[in-house]
Amino acid sequence: MTTQPPGAPRALARETAGVLLLSLGASGAVAALGAIHWAIALAAVTAVLLGTGILLHRSPTAWQRKAGIAAACLGFTGLIATAFAAYPPLGWLTLSTAVCAAGAALATEGA
Repeated sequence: MTTQPPGAPRALARETAGVLLLSLGASGAVAALGAIHWAIALAAVTAVLLGTGILLHRSPTAWQRKAGIAAACLGFTGLIATAFAAYPPLGWLTLSTAVCAAGAALATEGA
């Protein structure tokens, strides 16, 4: 049987409250952005997916890396689709930026 440090339940309660407040704040932000325009809220959600994927891609375990790659691909695909739906030239700009970034990454791979 393991013994917990004296502040462990308090730290767990603080962490739980923090995660709850974070999720409520994020939900409120997406709802507010959705009230402005549906494409802004969708772009925000897909950008969060993309960021999560990038952060998980650097994880030590294989399943976390695969989940990170899947989340990044899903997020970027959603971001491009939202851009095309909202304003087609913005969609082309987003797609062109991705192609440029891929080309720069391939060109500097060995540098």
